Amino acid sequence: MKGLAAAILAGLALGAVSRLIDTAEWAPDWIGYVFTPWLAAAWLAGAWSATPRRGALSGLAVLLATVVAYLAVAGASSLPVVALYGLAVVAGPTFGAAGATWRGRGRWAAVGGALLGAAVILESLALQLAVHSTPEHLVLAGESLAGIGLTLWLVRMASPPGRGV
Repeated sequence: MKGLAAAILAGLALGAVSRLIDTAEWAPDWIGYVFTPWLAAAWLAGAWSATPRRGALSGLAVLLATVVAYLAVAGASSLPVVALYGLAVVAGPTFGAAGATWRGRGRWAAVGGALLGAAVILESLALQLAVHSTPEHLVLAGESLAGIGLTLWLVRMASPPGRGV
């Protein structure tokens, strides 16, 4: 129960901070499409869970709390509310269960780790279409490289000692 409460509190904080960043004067227009921190929060909540089922529940809790806080700070007037809740309902349990699966070190552990890294890579590639300046492209290229590194590290950590990747 403590893990679920922590997931909810973390989600509330993440949602509020996300909205403040999205509307900051210095933030580029495309920053509102960056969902990797939300997916990572669900994955981490799952990684702190004992089973994939509990991981899915924790991932759902963190993302629902994130959406609630995000919309509360935004005033929820013109935002795609249904899409954000849809993201929470689909991605929360998926990434939460993936985190718990990775933690379990079973035969699917590498897949649980690779999912998070793949999300980082795919997000950076998709955002390349929305940016217009060289510095922004470089930032997103860095995100792609970070996603590749994260994928390799998580898959390696999921492999049993002595067997390699």
